[in-house]
Amino acid sequence: MSSTPVYNSDGSYNYAYTLFHEEPSKTLAYMAGGVFALLFVAHVVQAIRFRTLYMAPLIVGVLFEAAGYGARIQSIDNPFSTGMYAGQQGLIVISPVLIAASQYMMMEKIMHFVDATASPVRPSLIAKIFVTSDVISFAVQGAGSGILVSSAENYKLGNNILIGGLVLQVVCYTAFLLISYVFYSRVKLRATSDGGVWRKLYIVLFSSCVLVLIRSVFRVVEFAAGYDGPIATNETYMYAFDFALIAIGVVILNVYHPGQIIQTPPRKRMDVEMSPMPTVDDPTAFVRGMGPQDLSSHPRRKTNHVILPENTPVIKLTKVPEHIYKNFIVNDDATSRNCHFKQLKMSKVVYNSDGTYNYAYSLFHEEPSKPLAYMAAGAYAIIFVAHMIQAIRLRTIYMAALIVGVFFEAAGYGARISAINNPFSIATYAGQQGLIVISPVLIAASQYIMMEKIMQFVDEKASPVRPSLIAKIFVTSDVISFAVQGAGSGILVASSSSFTLGNNILIAGLVLQVVCYITFLTISTIFFSRVYSREFIDAGWKKLYTALFISCALILIRSVFRVVEFAVGYDGPIATNENYMYGFDFALIVIGVVILNVYHPGNFIKTPPRRRVDMEMVSTPGATPLVRDVTNENSSHPPKEKPFVNWQESLILVEV
Repeated sequence: MSSTPVYNSDGSYNYAYTLFHEEPSKTLAYMAGGVFALLFVAHVVQAIRFRTLYMAPLIVGVLFEAAGYGARIQSIDNPFSTGMYAGQQGLIVISPVLIAASQYMMMEKIMHFVDATASPVRPSLIAKIFVTSDVISFAVQGAGSGILVSSAENYKLGNNILIGGLVLQVVCYTAFLLISYVFYSRVKLRATSDGGVWRKLYIVLFSSCVLVLIRSVFRVVEFAAGYDGPIATNETYMYAFDFALIAIGVVILNVYHPGQIIQTPPRKRMDVEMSPMPTVDDPTAFVRGMGPQDLSSHPRRKTNHVILPENTPVIKLTKVPEHIYKNFIVNDDATSRNCHFKQLKMSKVVYNSDGTYNYAYSLFHEEPSKPLAYMAAGAYAIIFVAHMIQAIRLRTIYMAALIVGVFFEAAGYGARISAINNPFSIATYAGQQGLIVISPVLIAASQYIMMEKIMQFVDEKASPVRPSLIAKIFVTSDVISFAVQGAGSGILVASSSSFTLGNNILIAGLVLQVVCYITFLTISTIFFSRVYSREFIDAGWKKLYTALFISCALILIRSVFRVVEFAVGYDGPIATNENYMYGFDFALIVIGVVILNVYHPGNFIKTPPRRRVDMEMVSTPGATPLVRDVTNENSSHPPKEKPFVNWQESLILVEV
């Protein structure tokens, strides 16, 4: 393995001296990346359609697979970069850990659906135990991949740690399959309400798990044999025992999607019939449980939710039971004469007299627009694909954080569609809110790196802060901000009683983001003021700087808007009108990201290529062979004619 590029006589790379050991197929890498990209889109569509949030880890795992093979294409173009090789290897190796997490949750749902008591382990613990083991395995494999990337000297250490993570994954996965098989052997002959359709899903899921297990065993053997072993040096094994197995395991879960067979058990709900909105002057407004005779003409009669019996007593809203509504407050303002919740802690669904959801009693406060949510999700999906293509074409790995941020935006608006369909679920609402709110943190991370590259490209001495520290300082602040906002979003989702606490933590994370962002823009403005009047051969950097600064300013405005929104409260005039969100969040972020599509940094600032040493063998009978540098340093292309280097002989490198 050599860190210095070695070429054949025709000027092509000599892959025998790389970690690939032989020339890999770029066509196969494109094919694999394309397949996983299609599977990713298909699973996102199905997850939204069937509202299967538990498929999210699998979807992210498939995205990592696509990104891994995209990185493999870049590694093929730059085969002497150990970091790039280890990066693509790490993405491809750790992705199935995420896929397995969804498989655990699917098996748990099957057990609950059929007979939870037939499982040797309580089904509610299945996901907790094995997802925890997956998190540990993921962390170990991630640490191994990180050490692999760090330097060539640490490759062996990272490889051993990676093997440890894979062995842990295999052991836990085998235990999981044994538990699921014991469960199936106990209930396979039982009759169920679905006519036994669950068996088909079980067999498909079990097959998918077995494929992932075989692939994991293959990886253990591969890494144990060493990076220069017969398996690692022949990519045919990887495509047969990794790509093919994982792709098949994911495809069959597209064809037999769990959302088609096992519906998530709905919360028990009260279908209600309401008189006009209750007011102080109208204390007789009531909520009545609808009886079976009401279902024939009910607009939502196809629902499988629980309906209260006909003799359900009339409930006066002036004496609402504590277990149904809490903190119900009537507004005695004669002009508005309506009611609202100071703190929404609802356990029941409220409908209008026509059977539609009464959004006034939900966290949305008014009926949100589903077409706008579809439009936003579609726009971000298109931008995501565009940035992926540009990142691969222009080899801008530093745009990865932005790409993930855009993906989170698309997922957030996809989750918003699900929340609109289920407006009384606080977890669904908080989940989509969290994704949309924290996504710009990732986008900002790429912006910091872009600014650092501009400073290094123009004049790093003109920056008041050393450019090499820009990304480190502000990405660290972003990680902290991301963690704080993520914690706030998690508390929001946890329970309705912790909604206010989660909201306050989210505000703190946003304020930290705003402060750091203002500091970053101040530093970049000082830098630009010092170099603007200078003349450069390439003045294109000014266009890029302007585009980047505008993009940053738009995100700053959006962040300030979010601070104000959350500070006013989720029942304030901003949060209760989604037009503000689409105007000051969606529109600003989209414009800021699209600008970086049009003025992509890869078109203006090229990553400086490494100095290449082309080899020419000079040997004298009886003397030690000599290798001297014959590269034309002023040329970016290798010489057309270079004799092949015979590395079977002892070589001495001489700098000329």
